[in-house]
Amino acid sequence: MNIRPLNLDKDYELACSWWKAWKFPAVIRKSCLPPIGGVVETEDGNPIMLGFLYTTNSKFCVINWVVSDPESGGAARGKAMLKLIRYLKSRAIIEAKCELVYTMVENDALSDAFIQCGFQPTGDRMMEMIYRRDN
Repeated sequence: MNIRPLNLDKDYELACSWWKAWKFPAVIRKSCLPPIGGVVETEDGNPIMLGFLYTTNSKFCVINWVVSDPESGGAARGKAMLKLIRYLKSRAIIEAKCELVYTMVENDALSDAFIQCGFQPTGDRMMEMIYRRDN
């Protein structure tokens, strides 16, 4: 597997199609996504997983909106998760000089992958919420 920097213009429609396939309740508008992220590809160059890295005006970054190809196999998806998390964490620390990298996850496999990459759970009572200002 390989990883490449995310190209928001090129990869946005792919992310949307995967979010819809996984029945994610809200497709995130392109204007709300950061330009920093990563795309994991198979050896054949087929995308299998992607995610985004938000930077802030402090030393705090957020990894979010991680999504995979729903047709990918579990073993390949597991390897892709680890590769993507390590890549985004590295970019947060090296490029953005972050001291704290935060994420929110609901999926058990993704939670386990973040833990394997050194993240620590902060609690078990979090509810994700989103407010969308409609034009």
